[in-house]
Amino acid sequence: MAAVACAVLLLGVGALAMTAGKGVVVERSGGSGQRSAATDAATPQAQTIVVDVDGAVAAPGVYDLTSASPRVRDAIAAAGGLAEDADTSTINMAALVVDASKVHVPRASEQQASGPAAGGGSAGEGTGTGGGAGGVSNGLVNINSATAEELQTLSGVGEATANAIIRDREANGPFASTEDLMRVSGIGQKKFAKISGSICV
Repeated sequence: MAAVACAVLLLGVGALAMTAGKGVVVERSGGSGQRSAATDAATPQAQTIVVDVDGAVAAPGVYDLTSASPRVRDAIAAAGGLAEDADTSTINMAALVVDASKVHVPRASEQQASGPAAGGGSAGEGTGTGGGAGGVSNGLVNINSATAEELQTLSGVGEATANAIIRDREANGPFASTEDLMRVSGIGQKKFAKISGSICV
Protein backbone atom coordinates (compact mmCIF):
# COMPACT_ATOMS: atom_id res chain seq x y z
CA MET A 1 0.00 0.00 0.00
CA ALA A 2 2.85 2.39 0.72
CA ALA A 3 4.23 1.84 -2.79
CA VAL A 4 0.84 2.66 -4.35
CA ALA A 5 0.55 5.85 -2.31
CA CYS A 6 4.00 7.00 -3.49
CA ALA A 7 3.05 6.38 -7.11
CA VAL A 8 -0.12 8.48 -6.75
CA LEU A 9 1.87 11.30 -5.11
CA LEU A 10 4.42 11.34 -7.97
CA LEU A 11 1.65 11.52 -10.59
CA GLY A 12 0.10 14.50 -8.81
CA VAL A 13 3.43 16.38 -8.75
CA GLY A 14 3.92 15.68 -12.48
CA ALA A 15 0.47 17.06 -13.30
CA LEU A 16 1.21 20.25 -11.37
CA ALA A 17 4.48 20.71 -13.23
CA MET A 18 2.73 20.38 -16.61
CA THR A 19 0.11 22.94 -15.58
CA ALA A 20 2.81 25.42 -14.52
CA GLY A 21 4.54 24.94 -17.88
CA LYS A 22 1.35 25.81 -19.72
CA GLY A 23 1.07 29.08 -17.79
CA VAL A 24 4.47 30.25 -19.14
CA VAL A 25 3.33 29.67 -22.75
CA VAL A 26 0.28 31.90 -22.24
CA GLU A 27 2.49 34.63 -20.81
CA ARG A 28 4.77 34.56 -23.86
CA SER A 29 1.78 34.71 -26.16
CA GLY A 30 0.70 37.91 -24.45
CA GLY A 31 4.16 39.42 -24.97
CA SER A 32 3.96 38.65 -28.68
CA GLY A 33 0.64 40.49 -28.82
CA GLN A 34 2.25 43.61 -27.35
CA ARG A 35 4.86 43.68 -30.13
CA SER A 36 2.08 43.42 -32.74
CA ALA A 37 0.28 46.41 -31.21
CA ALA A 38 3.47 48.46 -31.37
CA THR A 39 3.84 47.61 -35.04
CA ASP A 40 0.25 48.69 -35.73
CA ALA A 41 0.89 52.02 -33.99
CA ALA A 42 3.72 52.73 -36.44
CA THR A 43 1.39 52.34 -39.45
CA PRO A 44 0.50 55.74 -41.08
CA GLN A 45 -2.92 56.91 -39.98
CA ALA A 46 -5.59 57.98 -42.47
CA GLN A 47 -6.49 61.68 -42.61
CA THR A 48 -9.68 63.36 -43.77
CA ILE A 49 -9.39 66.30 -46.17
CA VAL A 50 -11.99 68.39 -48.01
CA VAL A 51 -11.60 68.86 -51.77
CA ASP A 52 -13.67 70.67 -54.42
CA VAL A 53 -14.10 68.61 -57.60
CA ASP A 54 -15.61 70.15 -60.73
CA GLY A 55 -15.51 70.02 -64.52
CA ALA A 56 -16.03 66.83 -66.49
CA VAL A 57 -17.07 64.53 -63.62
CA ALA A 58 -20.36 62.77 -62.98
CA ALA A 59 -21.26 64.70 -59.82
CA PRO A 60 -19.26 67.92 -59.23
CA GLY A 61 -19.16 69.04 -55.62
CA VAL A 62 -17.22 69.25 -52.36
CA TYR A 63 -16.14 65.90 -50.95
CA ASP A 64 -14.41 64.49 -47.85
CA LEU A 65 -11.56 62.11 -48.66
CA THR A 66 -10.23 59.82 -45.94
CA SER A 67 -6.85 58.31 -46.79
CA ALA A 68 -3.24 58.28 -45.63
CA SER A 69 -2.24 59.75 -49.02
CA PRO A 70 -5.26 60.96 -51.05
CA ARG A 71 -4.66 61.28 -54.81
CA VAL A 72 -6.37 63.11 -57.67
CA ARG A 73 -7.86 59.81 -58.84
CA ASP A 74 -9.51 59.39 -55.40
CA ALA A 75 -11.11 62.84 -55.66
CA ILE A 76 -12.46 62.05 -59.14
CA ALA A 77 -13.80 58.69 -57.95
CA ALA A 78 -15.59 60.43 -55.06
CA ALA A 79 -17.30 62.68 -57.62
CA GLY A 80 -18.71 59.69 -59.46
CA GLY A 81 -15.91 59.24 -61.98
CA LEU A 82 -15.13 60.92 -65.27
CA ALA A 83 -17.75 62.25 -67.68
CA GLU A 84 -17.76 61.00 -71.26
CA ASP A 85 -16.22 64.21 -72.63
CA ALA A 86 -13.43 64.43 -70.01
CA ASP A 87 -9.93 65.18 -71.27
CA THR A 88 -7.41 63.62 -68.89
CA SER A 89 -4.34 64.19 -71.05
CA THR A 90 -3.23 67.10 -68.86
CA ILE A 91 -4.14 65.60 -65.47
CA ASN A 92 -1.74 63.75 -63.19
CA MET A 93 -4.02 61.16 -61.59
CA ALA A 94 -1.26 60.15 -59.14
CA ALA A 95 -0.72 63.66 -57.76
CA LEU A 96 -1.32 64.13 -54.03
CA VAL A 97 -4.34 66.19 -53.01
CA VAL A 98 -4.08 68.60 -50.07
CA ASP A 99 -6.85 69.90 -47.83
CA ALA A 100 -8.98 72.75 -49.25
CA SER A 101 -7.69 72.21 -52.78
CA LYS A 102 -9.60 72.12 -56.06
CA VAL A 103 -9.48 69.42 -58.72
CA HIS A 104 -10.74 70.56 -62.11
CA VAL A 105 -11.22 68.01 -64.87
CA PRO A 106 -11.29 69.82 -68.22
CA ARG A 107 -13.64 68.88 -71.01
CA ALA A 108 -12.30 68.23 -74.49
CA SER A 109 -14.05 71.38 -75.71
CA GLU A 110 -12.32 73.49 -73.03
CA GLN A 111 -8.86 72.37 -74.13
CA GLN A 112 -9.61 73.20 -77.75
CA ALA A 113 -11.05 76.61 -76.93
CA SER A 114 -8.39 77.71 -74.46
CA GLY A 115 -5.59 78.02 -77.03
CA PRO A 116 -2.09 79.21 -76.00
CA ALA A 117 -1.67 80.03 -72.32
CA ALA A 118 0.30 82.88 -70.80
CA GLY A 119 4.00 82.55 -71.47
CA GLY A 120 3.59 81.08 -74.96
CA GLY A 121 2.79 77.45 -73.97
CA SER A 122 -0.43 75.56 -74.33
CA ALA A 123 -2.84 75.39 -71.41
CA GLY A 124 -1.98 71.76 -70.76
CA GLU A 125 1.80 72.11 -70.64
CA GLY A 126 1.93 73.19 -67.01
CA THR A 127 -0.68 70.77 -65.74
CA GLY A 128 0.64 68.03 -63.52
CA THR A 129 4.05 69.64 -63.02
CA GLY A 130 3.11 71.06 -59.62
CA GLY A 131 1.06 69.64 -56.74
CA GLY A 132 -2.66 68.97 -56.99
CA ALA A 133 -4.25 68.76 -60.43
CA GLY A 134 -1.80 71.07 -62.21
CA GLY A 135 -0.24 74.52 -62.29
CA VAL A 136 -2.11 75.98 -65.28
CA SER A 137 -5.78 75.41 -66.11
CA ASN A 138 -7.66 77.22 -68.87
CA GLY A 139 -4.95 79.87 -69.03
CA LEU A 140 -5.12 80.62 -65.28
CA VAL A 141 -2.14 79.95 -63.01
CA ASN A 142 -3.07 77.89 -59.94
CA ILE A 143 -1.14 79.53 -57.11
CA ASN A 144 -1.49 76.36 -55.01
CA SER A 145 0.22 74.05 -57.50
CA ALA A 146 2.13 76.13 -60.06
CA THR A 147 5.88 75.71 -60.41
CA ALA A 148 8.27 78.65 -60.05
CA GLU A 149 8.49 78.90 -63.84
CA GLU A 150 4.70 79.02 -64.20
CA LEU A 151 4.39 81.68 -61.49
CA GLN A 152 6.93 83.83 -63.31
CA THR A 153 4.58 84.11 -66.29
CA LEU A 154 2.47 86.44 -64.12
CA SER A 155 2.95 90.18 -64.53
CA GLY A 156 5.53 91.56 -62.09
CA VAL A 157 6.39 88.16 -60.58
CA GLY A 158 10.08 87.37 -60.80
CA GLU A 159 12.13 84.45 -59.54
CA ALA A 160 12.39 85.77 -55.97
CA THR A 161 8.64 86.38 -55.65
CA ALA A 162 7.79 83.01 -57.24
CA ASN A 163 10.03 81.22 -54.74
CA ALA A 164 8.47 83.23 -51.89
CA ILE A 165 5.00 82.04 -52.97
CA ILE A 166 6.12 78.42 -52.98
CA ARG A 167 7.82 78.73 -49.58
CA ASP A 168 4.70 80.34 -48.09
CA ARG A 169 2.30 77.63 -49.25
CA GLU A 170 4.68 74.90 -48.08
CA ALA A 171 4.98 76.49 -44.64
CA ASN A 172 1.39 77.68 -44.14
CA GLY A 173 -0.67 75.39 -46.34
CA PRO A 174 -2.57 76.11 -49.57
CA PHE A 175 -4.16 79.46 -50.29
CA ALA A 176 -7.89 79.38 -49.56
CA SER A 177 -8.57 82.20 -52.03
CA THR A 178 -6.62 84.26 -54.54
CA GLU A 179 -6.66 87.19 -52.08
CA ASP A 180 -4.58 85.07 -49.68
CA LEU A 181 -1.66 85.62 -52.05
CA MET A 182 -1.21 89.04 -50.43
CA ARG A 183 0.05 87.30 -47.30
CA VAL A 184 3.28 86.65 -49.23
CA SER A 185 6.01 89.22 -48.63
CA GLY A 186 6.45 91.39 -51.72
CA ILE A 187 2.87 91.10 -52.98
CA GLY A 188 0.76 94.10 -52.08
CA GLN A 189 -2.61 95.30 -53.29
CA LYS A 190 -1.19 96.96 -56.45
CA LYS A 191 0.71 93.87 -57.61
CA PHE A 192 -2.24 91.63 -56.71
CA ALA A 193 -4.56 93.83 -58.78
CA LYS A 194 -2.34 93.28 -61.82
CA ILE A 195 -2.39 89.50 -61.60
CA SER A 196 -5.77 88.74 -59.97
CA GLY A 197 -7.37 88.05 -63.34
CA SER A 198 -4.67 85.51 -64.26
CA ILE A 199 -4.67 83.32 -61.14
CA CYS A 200 -6.91 80.77 -59.44
CA VAL A 201 -6.86 78.34 -56.49
